[in-house]
Amino acid sequence: MPDSLSDPAEALRRAAADAWQRGALPDAIALLDRAVAVRPDPAWLADLGALLRRAGRLDAALAVLRRAVAAGPMLPEAACNLAGALCAARTWEEALAASDAALRLRPAMPEALVNRATALSGLHRPAEAAQAARAALAIRPDWPNAWLELGAALLALGRAAEAVATYRAALRLAPDHVPARVNLGLALGRIDELEAAETALREAAARAPDRPEALLNLGGILRARGRLAEAAAAQRALLDRDPGYWPAWSNLAAILHDQGDPEGAIAAWRRSLDLNPDQPDARYGCALSLLLAGDFAAGWEALESRWHATQHRGRARHQEIPLWAGEPLDGATILLHAEEGLGDSIQFARYVPLVAARGGRIVLEAYAPLARLFAGLDGVERVIVPGDPVPPARWQCPLQSLPRAFATRRETIPAAVPYLRVPPDMAAAWRARLGGREEPAGGGRAPDAPDASRSASGDGPRSVGLVWAGNPSHGKDRERSIPFAALAPLWDVPALRWVSLQVGPRAVDAAGGPMRDLSPLLTDLAETAAAITALDLVIAVDTAVAHLAGALGCPVWLLLPAGPDWRWGLQGETSAWYPSMRLFRQPRADAAARRWDDVVGRVCRALREG
Repeated sequence: MPDSLSDPAEALRRAAADAWQRGALPDAIALLDRAVAVRPDPAWLADLGALLRRAGRLDAALAVLRRAVAAGPMLPEAACNLAGALCAARTWEEALAASDAALRLRPAMPEALVNRATALSGLHRPAEAAQAARAALAIRPDWPNAWLELGAALLALGRAAEAVATYRAALRLAPDHVPARVNLGLALGRIDELEAAETALREAAARAPDRPEALLNLGGILRARGRLAEAAAAQRALLDRDPGYWPAWSNLAAILHDQGDPEGAIAAWRRSLDLNPDQPDARYGCALSLLLAGDFAAGWEALESRWHATQHRGRARHQEIPLWAGEPLDGATILLHAEEGLGDSIQFARYVPLVAARGGRIVLEAYAPLARLFAGLDGVERVIVPGDPVPPARWQCPLQSLPRAFATRRETIPAAVPYLRVPPDMAAAWRARLGGREEPAGGGRAPDAPDASRSASGDGPRSVGLVWAGNPSHGKDRERSIPFAALAPLWDVPALRWVSLQVGPRAVDAAGGPMRDLSPLLTDLAETAAAITALDLVIAVDTAVAHLAGALGCPVWLLLPAGPDWRWGLQGETSAWYPSMRLFRQPRADAAARRWDDVVGRVCRALREG
């Protein structure tokens, strides 16, 4: 190495190293910048890039690191530092390539393996990311950042409990590691340990009040706990500090949506997207807020962005077939296919006869529990289930894209019911089984059906079907499902015969109430539909059964949380989608405590008034 007395560049480099050791980052950058101006050594350029990145000057760091890699011969440190900067810039493909270049030069380089894990997570390849992080830990098990990347990959893989253990391992090594504590809070939230999640995030915020991540994610946990005002305040505190912090705008938008302020949510979504257009989840969230606000024209169009959102990523199917957007069909075969939940499929199945009326020969791909029922839809030539061979088709359209194809507005919702029907023999068998009312021809509720509040026969107890819980994996199941004990006042209403239509893990609750449990007999939704036609009324939370009763034209009372899904709107007791449905809305004041006593009390009064 040249003597610093006779080598000014080396003297500057050593002075930069001394400044860095003293914590004088600006001085270190200035001195090393002067050194590389004299001698653009690749190793010095790599060090300068690392210092610039640490100073938050990402664009300058990238420019210097690209020079370091191009100066040659390539150093593994230069390629690794470039990969880290590219990860910070969210340029994932290039970051992966730079990480791999570093690893070709030095295969056992934990820093490059961690950068590779980060890039792979950014590319939505979590299994490979976990593999890279584990390889880094095999070399350097005491490095918190490697544990951090492993946790991120495990979270993306849906293995939140393992991620919790991973983040705790990182914190044992570095108790002040704020990202690990923040991510611990996130992982705890995923396994519904919300109180522990809130504690972890508040500890992270206390340890690093100048870093936004803790307050950002605390808002998400408070939102999950129903404490929306506190959640919004946390995001506004971040925005007061930095109005350009787009993640807080997105969080605030989601909270405003839940608070029943879709216009405010739309403004916040758009502000966030102005700041960072590369947010597929925000685009999808904005679409839902537009629909909640009743702006169907913009909402249906925006909803087409859903395929890029986290919730829908990888779920787009049949993309090799052109998407139908309302073009003349003239006898062409069109594949209509389900994409969301069972309730969504039922709601948008109303469009299938309309597609047939446009001249389409319809192949309908439906989830297995709906296949038998949907075979009776007008205009359907063939029903298949996912995984079956798909016949040749000129067009395809997901069911939830059909409102866009028909330019549906609130006043043009095709609301004629019933559009689903039960075969007469099935309906008769269920009437015999339940001792229910006589059913008009057609397998659904007659247009002039008697009031839901009284027995169709005029005497004897009314038969009422009940559903109190949805799919526990649904993102909002905590809000929409009702604790079975909260329904106890219903049992005191006289002259009612209760029937459980509940299926899934919560069906066992029926053992705690005075009702007949039908769950062993409800083998698909065709059976459930037939059972519904034998009842006087269905009372349900927001589940497929509520949609099913509405599609059959049968009386149904829907119990809604204070923050309802977009399709139910924000006010009123009627649904534009289902004429036979009555809505019972949870007061917003009850949402945080998940109280349902007001709703159940109003249902009891309505039953007694019948």
